[in-house]
Amino acid sequence: MAEPTDEPETLETSPDGDDGSCAPTLPKTQAEFFERAAEKVRTKFPTTSGVYLFHDSKGRVIYIGKAKNLRARAGSYFLKAAAEDQRTAQLVTEAYDIECVETESEVDALLMEARLVKDIQPRFNRELRDDKSFPYLQITTHEDFPRVEITREPKSSAAKLYGPFTSMYALRGALQVLQKIFKFRTCSLDIEEQDERWRWFRPCLLASIDQCSAPCNLRIGKEEYRKDIARLRTFLEGGRKKLLKEMNEEMQAASAELRFEMAARLRDEAFDVRELQGAPQAHPLERRQPAFDVRLDESHRRRGGRRGDRTRRRRLDARAAAEMIEGPRGDLSEHGRCNGAAVLDA
Repeated sequence: MAEPTDEPETLETSPDGDDGSCAPTLPKTQAEFFERAAEKVRTKFPTTSGVYLFHDSKGRVIYIGKAKNLRARAGSYFLKAAAEDQRTAQLVTEAYDIECVETESEVDALLMEARLVKDIQPRFNRELRDDKSFPYLQITTHEDFPRVEITREPKSSAAKLYGPFTSMYALRGALQVLQKIFKFRTCSLDIEEQDERWRWFRPCLLASIDQCSAPCNLRIGKEEYRKDIARLRTFLEGGRKKLLKEMNEEMQAASAELRFEMAARLRDEAFDVRELQGAPQAHPLERRQPAFDVRLDESHRRRGGRRGDRTRRRRLDARAAAEMIEGPRGDLSEHGRCNGAAVLDA
């Protein structure tokens, strides 16, 4: 019988998956680190949207990018073409590691990229390093004639906000398209309906080209102007079908009351709203006119005359810009965003 001892028993174990072979050699040169990062992208990066971050030899973030497909986009930096392209050649020679953050959508990736670039200030990110905030579309609610404007500093009250948007350029294009339809004002004038002095105010050029209803000259009443703003808000919130139904009902009512100018205006606005999404269609006036009138109108234009009513009709080529507000299908996308724009009540 073995005598008991006070010495503790030693048990030798090995980690799961350890086959007893030598540990892999750690990379030593930048090229070896870069190759390891490439392998990480090929095997661990998802195919969903997100943000990727390149690190240098000291672990500092030197570049941040966004991607619809993280594996495909990040993997493009490890191709021969990236080393030869002057835009990425310096980056691939200094990158030692890469990591990624998944997002729910491309819009979230775009917003996350902008926030991280502003916070971290990576050396190879040049475009988003300013301190500008995202733009909003703002509709005032406390004025007799509400104004529509683009702002980076939205009001905390007395305004309806749509945003944030990611492209100021596209937002301006969308605003111009919508103004052609709903004819809202974008000026900073403080207009009061009871102040008769506005009747002698000279409207700006937008009124002359029929892109503003000129409330500064009291050419439109307060209630009628607010109806236009209500239509705009319905459109921005994805209520295209509801808007068209309401406009059709108002058009029929105006026609029954012999207010034919108002009925014609509503008809044209409804036509333009449909134009924003669908394929170009013949305007109601064009469908009722004979073909030879079009030829005469074109020849008159070539001789230097004014373009006729039918050829002056807006074709609204900026559909893509407008879709960033309303969305490609005319309704709000998930999470309350309109192609990246959340609708906020201030």
